[in-house]
Amino acid sequence: MQIAAQLGSDMPFCIVGGTAVASGRGEIIKQLPFAGIWHLAMFKPPQGISTKLVYTSLQTNKVPSPVTELMVKSIKAGEQAKLPELMSNHLESVTFSMMPELQQLKETLIFAGAEKAMMSGSGPTVFAITQDLELAKKLVQEHTPSGWWSNVCQTSPIGCEFVEDITEE
Repeated sequence: MQIAAQLGSDMPFCIVGGTAVASGRGEIIKQLPFAGIWHLAMFKPPQGISTKLVYTSLQTNKVPSPVTELMVKSIKAGEQAKLPELMSNHLESVTFSMMPELQQLKETLIFAGAEKAMMSGSGPTVFAITQDLELAKKLVQEHTPSGWWSNVCQTSPIGCEFVEDITEE
């Protein structure tokens, strides 16, 4: 895990996989029961954004209180349907102010039927979450801005693995 943490704060989480809570710089992982299969429609613009710039700018913004404990309780109680409403990312306000097209896409995805749409990490990737694979495919097909990368994937109970393309089933 120490080597993974040196590659990036989210790498230990990706290697462990499944459902977990990360703390520290992301290297301390607490496994939770699997939160079930969710389909993600993912969208990434051609330009990136500096993680350092986002975090530096965050210091001047008010950070909302986390809902991590509520999410953990819901997962342990088998109430996975509550998860989308509990998900949040306090970095969105900063990154959206720098890249307003991300907020516009988020709003479009929610209007199109996603249970939740939000930014991943410090951005710029935005994803929509749904339990409906066909809806995830439709979101990618109909709402990918020109020049952006997009794809459909799903959650997994294990860490890194290669799976065949679920969009071609």
